[in-house]
Amino acid sequence: MSRSQENAEKDDAASGTLARRTGIVAGGTLLSRALGFVREAVLAAVFPKEATDLFFLVFTIPNSLRMILAEGGVSAAVVPVFSEVRKSEGEEAARAYLARITGLAAIVLLAISGLGVVAAPAIAAVYGLGYVGRPEVFEPTVALLRWVFPYIFFMGLAALGMGGLNAQRRFLVPAVTPSLLNVAMI
Repeated sequence: MSRSQENAEKDDAASGTLARRTGIVAGGTLLSRALGFVREAVLAAVFPKEATDLFFLVFTIPNSLRMILAEGGVSAAVVPVFSEVRKSEGEEAARAYLARITGLAAIVLLAISGLGVVAAPAIAAVYGLGYVGRPEVFEPTVALLRWVFPYIFFMGLAALGMGGLNAQRRFLVPAVTPSLLNVAMI
């Protein structure tokens, strides 16, 4: 076999691998979107509009922090460094790096979650300004925020795990994991 034929076969294999991985991620995203649609329909059918408005106001706060702290930080910093350590120092060093980062992230995320629970009245006053003068709405907002805020801790750690799996070219679990949130909410 000639050198150009070998290269062509490698390119074909790489293209097939890329297409398969792309299909996994696209399928996971499609599943999550479909379940998100079902989630919205179920919530609209089961709960009154005021309850869903309250929930989505409260859920927006830790969910926004998740996007900034967890997924943004993992994508921008942790995954590239993990990949570089894995390439240059080996699998064991990469796992040790990820373990240290996960420990540090757990401490930071736990502190942020605790701060959010303690500061729930102030945070609710900023995000739900129209609720401040209405105790019948404001108090449930604060209570629900205290229940929902630890979401940032769990989702931040999940984002680290998914980033580590993606860096190891394992895409199935990270692709379908967002669907689990929709299933849990349904």
